[in-house]
Amino acid sequence: MNFVDLPVPLEPTYDRSPRTIKDLCKEHIKAITLFTICIVIIIILLAVSMCLFLTPAKKNVAVLPMKSITLFLDYYKKLYITDYDRIVMFSPDSIEKASIIIGKDSIRLPILDKPRSIFVDVDENLYVLEVHFDFKEEFYIYRVWYWSKNSTNGKKLLEGNGDCYSLYIDKYMNIYIPENGNHRVVIWYAQQQYQNFSIVAGNGTSGSELNQLNEPYGIYLDENNDKFDLYIGDVKNRRIQKWSLNAAEGITVVSNVNYPMQIASDCHDNFIVWNGDALKLYNSMLTTGLDGIYLLNNFYSGAMGYDNKNGAVYICDMTNNKIIKFSIEGEILLHNTKEAPTA
Repeated sequence: MNFVDLPVPLEPTYDRSPRTIKDLCKEHIKAITLFTICIVIIIILLAVSMCLFLTPAKKNVAVLPMKSITLFLDYYKKLYITDYDRIVMFSPDSIEKASIIIGKDSIRLPILDKPRSIFVDVDENLYVLEVHFDFKEEFYIYRVWYWSKNSTNGKKLLEGNGDCYSLYIDKYMNIYIPENGNHRVVIWYAQQQYQNFSIVAGNGTSGSELNQLNEPYGIYLDENNDKFDLYIGDVKNRRIQKWSLNAAEGITVVSNVNYPMQIASDCHDNFIVWNGDALKLYNSMLTTGLDGIYLLNNFYSGAMGYDNKNGAVYICDMTNNKIIKFSIEGEILLHNTKEAPTA
């Protein structure tokens, strides 16, 4: 029998050099420091966990929209501000209190994709313009939803193709929509249950001729004496066009207008135009080519609401989380908090 010589295991080596008191102190300090760091990390993790599990969820809390699109002032001075996935209402009795009336934290259904604009009639019924992008077909679809006062279930009134940002409803409940991407303004008829529409301005092709529009945005309808004159913010052509009832082409009433997002008219038939960061006054009687008169300036991506009864202007200043009312009496700060409990 053959035997194989196995290697003899080596004895473990130890550092047998004598340690001084200084070396021992260094090792103890290092161990204590490491232990302290571990304790601090554990305390931080426990604190974060307590915050996550013990902080109550905030439901129906209205936060001032940071990417507002439009601001609507109704007959009763309530303010409605559209956000990208909700609509917030501020009460005139207590402007610090607000509620989400459309959106995932609202009791109203359905939950809309992208509410772009809102119109509230004298009976406090809600009309909301929603825009949805179909990624498969690569085009925009817009819908108008209706909620009667105090109702929780909405009804779809109409559906059309194209991108748009605003709507207007006349006294006969017809709905006007400027189809931004289609370069036209259409009217949906209430008597026909909103099943049919007609083109009331533009011909569907972009251009600067009098029968054309180039990305219409804001609109204003003058219903006095049943004239039904439609004023349109023709964005890319930098002008305001007037289209009378059944007209084949428009009339340029104001030129050299920078991005007319929202249009209103005062008691002297002057135009008040909001372009996203400034408010200007334009004389409607003459096409002077001048750049208008600044009423308000230095706001960033806000929204405007106009009270045609007393001339007050409401501005949603998203940069500073404020809602400001400008009137003859002066500037009034209405809202200046990022959060407000539900009314």
